[in-house]
Amino acid sequence: YMGPFNRIIEVCRFIMAHPSAITRARKNDSSKTFQLKIFRHTWGLEHNFRTYFQKLRASDKPYGGIEAGLVWLNAEQRKDLLAGLQENNYEWIAMVFSDTPMNPTLSVDQHIAEFKRQVEEAIKFSCPYMINCHGGRDSWSEEESEKFFSAVLAYVKTLDVPVVFETHRGRVMYNPWTTIRLLKKFPDLYLTADLSHWVLVAERLLDPQNFDKEAFEFLCARVKHIHGRIGHEQASQLSDPRAPEWAGHVAAFESWWRLLFDAAEQRGDACISLTPEYGPPTYQPTLPYTQQPIASLEAVIDWAAQRMSQHFKDN
Repeated sequence: YMGPFNRIIEVCRFIMAHPSAITRARKNDSSKTFQLKIFRHTWGLEHNFRTYFQKLRASDKPYGGIEAGLVWLNAEQRKDLLAGLQENNYEWIAMVFSDTPMNPTLSVDQHIAEFKRQVEEAIKFSCPYMINCHGGRDSWSEEESEKFFSAVLAYVKTLDVPVVFETHRGRVMYNPWTTIRLLKKFPDLYLTADLSHWVLVAERLLDPQNFDKEAFEFLCARVKHIHGRIGHEQASQLSDPRAPEWAGHVAAFESWWRLLFDAAEQRGDACISLTPEYGPPTYQPTLPYTQQPIASLEAVIDWAAQRMSQHFKDN
């Protein structure tokens, strides 16, 4: 939790460091502004981080920060990440995982211990803007899930960095219904919304106005960060979201994200953040035999970032 004074300081630091942040006038008070922070992930990034961040900063791409997990990086990559963050004045969202790699045999206590270890490591590395967690296991009982969140949320209260938990397959909040139950139980549980996973698990597009109304009411109250990747009923990532055959899915996801933008603004938050988290093969669809990606991953990510920047300003 960040107190009001610390929150003001954090917002001021971001504005000074990132004058290119996407800003719009607040809908209920045009004299004030509301911001969207767009982060670039490093998943599948084969470039030298330091060099690539310099390239990003010199471009007109709307990234104000980087989202990355230390657990996947070797010593040289960590060195490059830290140098790239410092030299380009980028904010950092740290990804942490309560088990790495996914291991269904670990106990709840082991998940809690690994969560704390990775959070402490991230804060010592370079104090993050936010920490995003893949937490728990989808196979846990209600009792196990509540034991995990009781412990980790008590720990989170001792930190000066906000921590959010992602809606993700394989994790506790892999579906809307389990997530609703946990959000009712834990008022301090905040989320990263990756709605592509819920679409895949439910095998349908979500319905905020009717069947999924309660889920979206909780999302609108608790989402601080968005993984802006569009999926469909059979996969968590489109082959190419720019293709006309996916226009209906693109429109649906963008309408859901707009609800989350507006809810954060109405709560009085200074900003909301989004990472266009399209992943590399084999997460990204490939051609058979050759295993060549169907589309340029970097082009898709940049397209999504630019599109959401414009969408935010226009709506």
